[in-house]
Amino acid sequence: MTSIQNQAIWELCRQGLHGAAAEAEQAWDDGQRFEPEPQVPLTREVALLIHCANWDARKNVAPLLAA
Repeated sequence: MTSIQNQAIWELCRQGLHGAAAEAEQAWDDGQRFEPEPQVPLTREVALLIHCANWDARKNVAPLLAA
């Protein structure tokens, strides 16, 4: 996991969104995007962290696809 992904998970937990944090961790560990449920209340900062963390997940999978 990247530092941005870890920060996003930490922020989700800090806001009491432990279920979303676990889902995000699993998705990123699998090299997939995390899309939180629409009813999950995210601050703009956390939404941006998730967006960046999704890019990191994509970058980590790209070398595997090129092989």
